[in-house]
Amino acid sequence: MTAQSYFPEDPATSRQALGVEDGWNKRRQRVAAHIESVALQLFATRGYRSVTVSEIADAAGVSSRTAARYFPSKADYLLGVLQRSVDRTVAGLERLKETDDPVNDVWNLWVDLSRTHEQSLPNYVVWARAARTAPEVLARSNAAQKRLRGGLTALCGTALGSDPTDVRAPVLAAALMAANTAVVSSWVASGGRADLEGLFHAARTVLPHYAAVRNAAPAAVIASAHRRSTGAGLSAAHWLYGT
Repeated sequence: MTAQSYFPEDPATSRQALGVEDGWNKRRQRVAAHIESVALQLFATRGYRSVTVSEIADAAGVSSRTAARYFPSKADYLLGVLQRSVDRTVAGLERLKETDDPVNDVWNLWVDLSRTHEQSLPNYVVWARAARTAPEVLARSNAAQKRLRGGLTALCGTALGSDPTDVRAPVLAAALMAANTAVVSSWVASGGRADLEGLFHAARTVLPHYAAVRNAAPAAVIASAHRRSTGAGLSAAHWLYGT
């Protein structure tokens, strides 16, 4: 529904009413962010299982009913952060759908996201500490992870011109996800004190050379990697780096 159809009588009134709605939404976002931040701090300090929903509401200075309006379940305090992160990344991947160099472009996307959301990065450190106390909740994030993996695989497949039977696209996507996880985990381990952008740039130097991957025939790449392997099976590292 557009603003014009909702406020048909006067465009000026429409803008004014829309501004009020905008202000209301911003207030709701601030309240939700505050409650979420309080919950994550409690989880990180005391452990997910040791904190009750009513304790979160009390610490946030709101009623349990208000807290439940924003976060229907206790798990939503953890899953919401992850979902927003995946949403931002998937939206960025959709803008890159015509890329012919997914390694560089996806990596630059993650660097850009870290810059854009620099002010909220300390909250992610708290979230990571809280999430470690609730592995059973993170296990429920499989759908979000699958969505991210699917977006990366599709992007890599399009750039490679591969079909669903070509192993290169899912392996390249998995390598990018694993590299991103390693960078973020290293940054979280530093308590957020390390230079995240610097870590991303350092990690990029050891990622595969995409041009070689793109130009190699799938069968030749697999056969070459298999010959170089030690018999322990074809690993992503063998295939990507040819070591």
